[in-house]
Amino acid sequence: MSFASSCFWTIRVGTETPHNDFLLPEGLVSARSEFFRKAMKGGWMEGQQKLIKLPEDEKAIVALYLHLVYTGDLIDDDDGVPTSSADYAKEKHQDRVLTLVKLYVFAEKVQDKVAKNKSLEALKLRVQKGGHCDEETRDRDYLPSGAAVQLMYDNTPEGSLGRLLMVNLWCTSTTNILAGSEVKSNDFFADLATALHHRLLECWKIDHPIYMDDYWEK
Repeated sequence: MSFASSCFWTIRVGTETPHNDFLLPEGLVSARSEFFRKAMKGGWMEGQQKLIKLPEDEKAIVALYLHLVYTGDLIDDDDGVPTSSADYAKEKHQDRVLTLVKLYVFAEKVQDKVAKNKSLEALKLRVQKGGHCDEETRDRDYLPSGAAVQLMYDNTPEGSLGRLLMVNLWCTSTTNILAGSEVKSNDFFADLATALHHRLLECWKIDHPIYMDDYWEK
């Protein structure tokens, strides 16, 4: 990988003026992202200027992605959260969960498997760490919010591992499922029902047929 100035590309995020620009060495990102690899091959009009425009993306999310590309690590922003303020801690936790979902969605867009895996790993650890209790009784305020679930489902394909993690995080906190009515995605609840069904079959080890006698009034 070369760090010569001729090997750097400008990543322009959003549509604001002045521009939100990031410099990125070509070899660093093209080796892991199919999206950037194709863009840097020259087929785009911006290729001659070594410019890639991302008008619909957020500066903070692209910055987080590029930090991950450069360092291999994700920034955790827990420092400074007052432990005496539970509501503030939960709000900050949900902000972080949403940020990690946005990062996963961006990594899905640019086709970066490493970034997708890192973001899901961080998301899982964040939720498990946030509840401060066992899975069955985990505080629902620490599960991915309706906004996070909806964002994941609206921006990923069927069968996505990101969707699967959303389902499994909720599936392991069965006491909170009904309380999670703020989740609006029908696809999420369909996946959740399927996951719960499989978990029941694993517990019972056999199929459990439905007998009408169980539903008839005596």
